[in-house]
Amino acid sequence: MAKVKIFYGTVGGNTQIVCRKVMEILEEKGHEVEMKNARFVLEEEHKSADINELLNCDLVIFASPTYGQGQLEPYFEKFLASLKGVNLKGKKYAGIGLGDIRYHREYLLESAHIIESFCNDAGMEAIIPSLKVIKSPLSVLDTAVSAWVEKLNEFLQK
Repeated sequence: MAKVKIFYGTVGGNTQIVCRKVMEILEEKGHEVEMKNARFVLEEEHKSADINELLNCDLVIFASPTYGQGQLEPYFEKFLASLKGVNLKGKKYAGIGLGDIRYHREYLLESAHIIESFCNDAGMEAIIPSLKVIKSPLSVLDTAVSAWVEKLNEFLQK
């Protein structure tokens, strides 16, 4: 089965909830999955090991909420910046973006677009369209999130 690493940023915990659901379903399917909070990846004693893990997995999932006028979670933004210069060409990825309508509507799910743009610029390969979750994810964990993971699993089974 596949080795999957999930790197995420979170403040209020919603992104972590979605990532945990993704991890649980993929593990049920027999995949080896590990979640990494960007805040802790940035600590120097873990940074190089975590980047090596990212390079040595079959799929990397990047996940972040959107704040204000289209900003990523601050630690996740720093984490992505720390990857500049790392050869990610050809690496398979999937993105997860969350948004809340209490922020500017035109930037509602900007985190998904920022992740996609970063990955595309780095030469990474998207395996499915990004998962986009508006407001609290609790009502969509067993529907939209689960359906997205099923599509992800189809790719991983190949």
